[in-house]
Amino acid sequence: MKILREITKIVIAASIGFIVNMYYTDAQIERYSSDAVSYLSSMPKIEVVDIEAITKTMLEEEIPPAKVAEYVELLVRVKEVKGVLVIDTKSVVTTPKLSVTPTLSYSDLKAQAKIHGIESELDYEALLEDFNGQFK
Repeated sequence: MKILREITKIVIAASIGFIVNMYYTDAQIERYSSDAVSYLSSMPKIEVVDIEAITKTMLEEEIPPAKVAEYVELLVRVKEVKGVLVIDTKSVVTTPKLSVTPTLSYSDLKAQAKIHGIESELDYEALLEDFNGQFK
């Protein structure tokens, strides 16, 4: 009987030790995870944009120059609101695929801008008309 009581005490002590260790380990994992998430969320996201290629593609698709200019403005402003550092491809030595910005359609970009309350600051069509009118 005495041996059975000793074994029971050992099992209970081991169980308590196991449970305490589990809670401690979970707390440590949670703390380190929280620290890692905090660290990663404080790092700015960096995306590389090929503005020249976007402009060329849009003009080839016969999108008016005023809309192309508006697209580039909205793209930069939406990325800024999202906390993204935008770098033009000509300023980059290497570009990992993860950092390349996917090209959005004009309507998708306008929708994202609307979600963030962003509107174009300039009337590019009027500016283009004024500019062209100076040479007539």
